[in-house]
Amino acid sequence: MNKLAYTTLIAFISSILTLVGAYWLVPSHAQSDSQGRIISLEELAQHNHAASCWKVIDGRVYDITDYIDEHPTPESVLTDWCGMESTEAWYDKGNGRPHSPGALVLLAQFDIGVLAGHEAAAPAVTDIEPQADNLVPETSAPADEVSTQVTRLSIPAMQLADGSYYAESEPSSRGLNAILEMTVKNGQIIGIYFDEIRRNESSSVEYRKSADLEYADRWRQVSGVSQLSAFPALEAQLMQSGSLAEVDAITGATSAYNAFSALASELMGEQQAVAIARVDNQGYRDGSYYAESEPDSRGWRALVEITIVNGRIASVYYDEIQRDDEGVFQARKSDDLNYADRWRRVSQISHLSAFEGYENQLMLTGSIDNVDALTGATSAFESFRRLVHKALAEAH
Repeated sequence: MNKLAYTTLIAFISSILTLVGAYWLVPSHAQSDSQGRIISLEELAQHNHAASCWKVIDGRVYDITDYIDEHPTPESVLTDWCGMESTEAWYDKGNGRPHSPGALVLLAQFDIGVLAGHEAAAPAVTDIEPQADNLVPETSAPADEVSTQVTRLSIPAMQLADGSYYAESEPSSRGLNAILEMTVKNGQIIGIYFDEIRRNESSSVEYRKSADLEYADRWRQVSGVSQLSAFPALEAQLMQSGSLAEVDAITGATSAYNAFSALASELMGEQQAVAIARVDNQGYRDGSYYAESEPDSRGWRALVEITIVNGRIASVYYDEIQRDDEGVFQARKSDDLNYADRWRRVSQISHLSAFEGYENQLMLTGSIDNVDALTGATSAFESFRRLVHKALAEAH
């Protein structure tokens, strides 16, 4: 048994024991004080760090400090909500998934009172019993072929609903997970990110194939192609056609095609998106145009570069970066898949498809006035909108 599998098994067993213990140790609603002490917003806000972490769910206040180290995700998943109203995060822990009834049982032992103004709020657990079905992990043995474990958003029949969709496979025999994030707006797929990654024992991303140029060299020597163009080619075919049936395998990259198809078919099923149509001539002067913002309070600068060919926006690049005191580039958000994981847990979308979604809307419509904000990525939209206005001011 490899180290990752062993660690996962131990974590699962610990979770089972914790849930069972919580069930027997947590007093029932009838046995405990149904009200608890009243806690003000001001007092709640003081407990906003890992050493003292309180959060509000449905009007009840929970002190989860002692559970942070036991939670089977990176610490930040919990600590980002310390001292805050956290009901939304409780009912949507990522891609619309609520916490289980078993988690409700566990939560009850951390109940310390009620938030002022919510005196009628009942505790999270009254007579709920842990159900055996909820304690079975959704896992499968690693295999050479990609097996998918997908969370779906609510999707109507035949046509994809607007929103963001994410799927991730189980690790292959080489420990790589295929990931796919897709964003739909006005029935069109406007952003797709496909990659193969490796996670460490804490589930943090430690490797992504799209950034491995040495791997690209080895792949190209054998197959005449690499992930540098194969991955974007698969993305572009699906985005332009709106149908997985119209996506062809790339010669020399059939393994990537199989992984991409497995994830996309799980997300889309028999549904399709509206095929993309471009504006032929948008009336701009040919050339390339660049704009960059001043750093924000965390040192991040937004930048955009737009290239015009034959009067039409042919390409758009948007990112958020950091520079040192000499102006030398230090980091860019588009490289940070762990940041994407954190963003996705909160907003169901990440910069992996959000940035591309804004870029593609601008290329399709030819005007920033026709670019719609994506739910969960409005801050990036405001930065994008301001910079596009600035950059294209010279293109008219």
